[in-house]
Amino acid sequence: KSNGLFGGKSGGKERQTAGTFLNTLNRTQQQQLYQLLSSQVRTFQTQMSRRAQIVIALDAMKTGKPAVEIKLQQAGGQFAQTEVQTTVAEARAIQIIKDSLTATQKGFIQQNLVDAGR
Repeated sequence: KSNGLFGGKSGGKERQTAGTFLNTLNRTQQQQLYQLLSSQVRTFQTQMSRRAQIVIALDAMKTGKPAVEIKLQQAGGQFAQTEVQTTVAEARAIQIIKDSLTATQKGFIQQNLVDAGR
């Protein structure tokens, strides 16, 4: 399970600190972050839909007719591939965000969001 965008938990005091950090971003960084997160929402919605379709297909194979092992393996492989694609997309998005930050902003994250969550 993900620890959130900046590696810390998202709730309570950490949430307020994250909000404070977001206010330190310049306009270009805010726009990039918004566009990136909007894109990620669409990507994750697509991935969730694919997951659901695969799970339904797997369930359908378990009922009625005898399950065909090769079809179960193929569907399981598709599910695993979807998980990998989702994880890679999330990692890329986080790296893009990190690459756009100044040293001061990275320090803020480390001190207030990452270390504070430990």
